[in-house]
Order: sequence, then C-alpha cells, then structure tokens
Amino acid sequence: MIFLTSCNGQESYYNNKYYEQNINPTEWFDGMNPKRLLNLKGEIIEITHFAYMPSSINEKELKLNSGTNNYILKFNQEGKIIEEQGFRDTEQIASKTKYFDFYNFKISSLEYYDKNQKVSRSEKLLFNSNNVLVGKEIFNGDLILMENYHPKESKDSVFTKNRFYNMIYLKGNLISQISLNNHNKWIYDYYLNGKRKYKCSYENELPKIEEKYNKQGLLKERTHYYYDTSGIVNETSKYINKYQDNLKMSTDEIHTINGKIFITTIEYMYDEYNRLETTNRTRSNRTEIIGYVKYNELGDITERKYENELTEFKNYKYDENNNWIEREEWINDKFYFKYKRLIKYK
Repeated sequence: MIFLTSCNGQESYYNNKYYEQNINPTEWFDGMNPKRLLNLKGEIIEITHFAYMPSSINEKELKLNSGTNNYILKFNQEGKIIEEQGFRDTEQIASKTKYFDFYNFKISSLEYYDKNQKVSRSEKLLFNSNNVLVGKEIFNGDLILMENYHPKESKDSVFTKNRFYNMIYLKGNLISQISLNNHNKWIYDYYLNGKRKYKCSYENELPKIEEKYNKQGLLKERTHYYYDTSGIVNETSKYINKYQDNLKMSTDEIHTINGKIFITTIEYMYDEYNRLETTNRTRSNRTEIIGYVKYNELGDITERKYENELTEFKNYKYDENNNWIEREEWINDKFYFKYKRLIKYK
C-alpha cells in the first residue's frame, strides 16, 4: 500500500500513530471520528482545539462555539490519548477525563468543574487484573460514595453488575450486557485475536440492530429490524461492506419492506495515497457520482461534497511541522466555523 508521507518522511494521514492507536474501527464506522486525528505529523504531546462561529448579532465577530469541537488532548509516547479536557462556551474547563484505554473507551477517572474552575464532582473507576470494571469511587461535594459491583469470577469469565446493567466478561471481553429492567440487552462475540466478531442489541427480547465484523475488526454487515405492533418483522435494512487492504470499497444497501426488495450500491474510489476521492451510487441500473473529496499539497481536505452539500476548508495556516493550526469551514458558500489548534511537541 502507498501512503502519503510528510516532508520529514513520517507516514501520515490514516497511517499515523495518533489515528491508529486511538480510533477503533469497531466504534467509528467509516473511519470517521470527531477528534480530527488524520494527517498528523511529528512527535505530539498535546493538541488544543477550539471552534469559533459568527455572532448572531454581528457576523464579522466570532464567538466560541459550545460543544465537542473544543477540547485538549494529551498523548503518551506511543501516541495514545491519556487525557481529554472539555470546555463550556467559554475557554473554561468543564471536564477532565483520564483514560485507561481510549481505543476501547475505558476511563480511569472523571472530573467535573464548576464556573469557578473548582472540581464539583469526580469519579474514579476501578478495574481488576482482567481489565473488568469492578467498582467506582464518587466524590460529590463533601460526600464520598463507593460503588462495588461484586464480581463473581470463574476460570475464564466474570459476572458483575452496577446500578444499570448485569454484565458478563469472557477473558476480559464484554460478551453480555443486560439492563436491570430487562428492556434492553446487548450480546457480543469475539475472534481469538480479541477483535469483535458480532454484536446484537435487543429491545424487549426482539433484535434491533445486528452487526458482524471481519477479523480486522471492520464492520462487514449491519442489519436493522423493524416490527409491527404484534412483534413481527415487516421491514429490514441491511448494509454489507466489502474491503480491500482494509479500505472499504463498497456498501450494498438492501431494504426489504413488506416483501419488496430495494438495492442500492455505494462505491468508494481512492487516490494513489489511499485517500477517499469519489463516491458513486448505483440504483436501478443507473450509476452517478454523489460525492468527492479534494486535498491540498499537504494532504488536508479542501473540498468535500456529498449529495447537495458542499463543505470547503479554506485559509489554512500551518506550523513548522506542516500540521494545520488554523482553517475555516464553509458549507454551501456560507461561513460556519473557524478552527484553531495549538500543537505541542516533544
């Protein structure tokens, strides 16, 4: 496979350690994620990211956008995220999360801050030697609470429960999660290499979403089930993904409604650096281009079009490692966001 390389020879885009160590393809379908870890270069220890948007009173004035676009990420030497800080609609810290394993979203501790930047609540999560969550310490004001999930362990499996779920782990992997009211249930299965093989969610004992994965942990099939009032399936939506060298090449969308079948195929075309370039759709023997992506000479997205929505990223500014530190996002010729990043290196 050919990968885009930076000026210092380090592999980048999808094939950089910050993306590979933190973005689990089992959880982030289609390789997308909200933390923009693509095309990073250099030995990074911290990223601060803020998003600004035009004021409703004066569009020339920018104000900080509230939400998940504002954060600080801290990395260890392997490139794994070990801490994340979230913000309010000001540059005040609202929360601090430390990760035991970001890739599998296992949290070791949480802190929540009030508007005076003091810790108002904190949680410490406790794991056993098999990485199974067995308890939680909660500090809320002057009160310290302890939740013990009383795990029952056999040779290979662990049964544990908290206030919401009964859970069963097998060799450290969650294989069953059932809500205490029995309305919701999730069943999992894994390959010998530890990658997820199967997941199915249930509601009132009826399967709702069923997922199957390949040995690399990539989603190969997802089926949604819909029921009539008597609990009989009257509609399904199935998505079948095909891969080549871990790149998703196509998706067959098969919708069945009251016995009638409708099939749509989405094909993904890549450039010589394995970056998504165009997206084609075939329906009723008619093929059309429904999307494309364009990149600049440093590998960052400049245009992304899908259906009738055109997103443009303009006015890039870069640091000495050719990582962008400023850019604007325009949607259908309207200015929406200005993003700023501060990147710290070793």
